[in-house]
Amino acid sequence: LLARNGYHPIVLERGPALADRVAAVQKFEQTGALDPNANIQFGEGGAGTFSDGKLNTGTKNPAHRLILETFVEAGAPRDILWDAKPHIGSDILPKVVTAISQRIEQLGGVVRYRTKLVDIHIDASGAITGIDVQSSQDAACEPIETKHLILACGHSARDIFELLKDHNVALAQKTFAMGV
Repeated sequence: LLARNGYHPIVLERGPALADRVAAVQKFEQTGALDPNANIQFGEGGAGTFSDGKLNTGTKNPAHRLILETFVEAGAPRDILWDAKPHIGSDILPKVVTAISQRIEQLGGVVRYRTKLVDIHIDASGAITGIDVQSSQDAACEPIETKHLILACGHSARDIFELLKDHNVALAQKTFAMGV
């Protein structure tokens, strides 16, 4: 939605792009070698990519229709628009997730894979002034100035919840959950 409206969001994904993630999961299944940032939980598409893509949303949520339409535009079946319990199978969901990432980039956004949020800078008034990120290819942290931050980290990014707790950030449950 940000990219569609002319903003240029930076999407940080702690894991790899989907193709590399699938390879890491297959390697784990064959050898037991676990990449802690490229597995069933972490990487493009989140945990939902490997869990058969059930979508849960409150139908009274104003974003409900937009979310489903976005999935359809990215290749999901049209029946999710009217199905009472919409579902995108794990055979289709990876293509949909990849298409969404590509669309963000086509609209001027940036998707940075294997990049982890490591700190949030908050001023005395409680406003965000920036973040620090770390690429898996670089030990040094990179500062990014920003006044806005949307976290869609899923439930397995426990370090992010610890980071938020350390900064006394209040958390609230939202009505829509998906593995993206």
